[in-house]
Amino acid sequence: MFTALLTCSDEDCDEIGAFAGSLDAAEAVVCDGCGCLMQIVAIEGGHEPADVIDLAAHRASRAGVSRAAARRPRPPAHSEVA
Repeated sequence: MFTALLTCSDEDCDEIGAFAGSLDAAEAVVCDGCGCLMQIVAIEGGHEPADVIDLAAHRASRAGVSRAAARRPRPPAHSEVA
């Protein structure tokens, strides 16, 4: 759980506030004054587990996409068009 200091994302609105909860929930808070999304300006405390990315698996999946893209016929270069 985090405590986030929030401010309205609308430059013409001067609403500020605080939110206690998850980081995902804090990113979805709307301003009571104008209805715009609030933006996080500071975070205190808490700990949420981070998503772990397996870089080897990520690179392998990206390599498969690159190989598939390489097999697609490419349009002729501008200089090759008659």
